[in-house]
Amino acid sequence: MKTVALTLLTTMVLLMITSCAEDGTMTTGGKGAIGGGAAGAVVGQALGRNRYATVMVGAMGSILGYLIGEEMDKTDTEKLNNALESGQAGKPIAWKNPDTGDEYKIIPFEFFTDEATQQKCRNAKLVANLEGKEQITDTKACRSSDGQWALDTVK
Repeated sequence: MKTVALTLLTTMVLLMITSCAEDGTMTTGGKGAIGGGAAGAVVGQALGRNRYATVMVGAMGSILGYLIGEEMDKTDTEKLNNALESGQAGKPIAWKNPDTGDEYKIIPFEFFTDEATQQKCRNAKLVANLEGKEQITDTKACRSSDGQWALDTVK
């Protein structure tokens, strides 16, 4: 159990370290790894109530966040932002990336204000078909101060 937790933690750290662009800024994969890792750690602690569950679920969240972040390019990010900003609650919005062939569908739910951050947020279901492999993620997205939506937590 300790070996698995250590391996996952090491993988999470390596993903974050290698997620810097040439100009020193963090890539979307890196941001996804951090967000997914933090969310996974919270879920792991809530479910397992011990440090191994926290590390394991945190690392798995980090890996999932990295994969989603790396696969979504600028076109996908713009579509995602538009869907979260103006999409009707419960109505799916789908698109296909013309460059990668990846397909996405998001189902945004009602807006709410996050009590801790006071940000405008929505829960959503994101379905990504990446290179023929479907990935389904339940997520919370919040609008940052610059008006962009960020996938915050994987539930």
